[in-house]
Amino acid sequence: MAWPRVKGDYLRVREDSRVVVITLGTDKERFTDIEALLVGSCKTENLGLERIIVNVIANPAIRFMVVTGSEVVGHRSGNALVCLHREGIDDEGVIKDAVGAVPRIENIAAEAVERFRQQVELVDMVGIDDLDLVARTVRELDDQLTKDYPGGPMEVEARRRIVAPLPTGSAHGDVWLSVDPAIEVDPFTGCVYLSHPIHVGEGVRIDAERGLVSC
Repeated sequence: MAWPRVKGDYLRVREDSRVVVITLGTDKERFTDIEALLVGSCKTENLGLERIIVNVIANPAIRFMVVTGSEVVGHRSGNALVCLHREGIDDEGVIKDAVGAVPRIENIAAEAVERFRQQVELVDMVGIDDLDLVARTVRELDDQLTKDYPGGPMEVEARRRIVAPLPTGSAHGDVWLSVDPAIEVDPFTGCVYLSHPIHVGEGVRIDAERGLVSC
C-alpha cells in the first residue's frame, strides 16, 4: 500500500532517513534543508497527533522523531506529543499530563498509540528554531544505523465518529447542511457517510472535525 497512509502538511525529503521532524506551528518550509524522511507541521493536539501516529507505525523504518518549532497557542501540540510518548493515554484516550485544550486520542486504538511509543525515540526540541542544531541532530540519529522496528507495518483503521445533527444555518456566506439522523465522519479521509442521499450541487466541501458539509 502507498505510504504515507494519510494526507497531512508535510514534505518528503530524504527517502533513506529513519527520522521524521515535526515543526509544530512553525512553517515547515523553513526546514526544507533538513535531511529527514518527512518534515511536517502539527497544529492540533488530537487529530494532528493521530495522523502522525498512523503514518509512523505504517513504516517500521521510522525510529526517531524530532519535535521542534514553536508551540501553537492554546493547542500546545508539542507538549501533547511529548506527553503522549512519555506517559501514554488513559482509559478515556486523554493524553496524560498534557496541557492543551483537548489533548485526546479518539479515532485510533490504544494499541496503535503503544506501538508508536515503542517504535520511535522522541527528541524534545520544542521551542527551538535553530536549523543548524536540528539538522545536526537528524544526522546524528541517522548515523546510529538502527534496524527497522520488528513486526512490519501496523495498519490502523480509523473509527468513524458519530456527529449529531446540526441546524441548517449560515457561516461567513457558506451554507451549512445537516442531516437527520446523525452522520458518520471518517476523521482521516474527511468522508461523510449518510443514511440517505442528498443533493448539494457543486463546490461541496467537508469539515471532518465538525461533521459539516458546506457548498
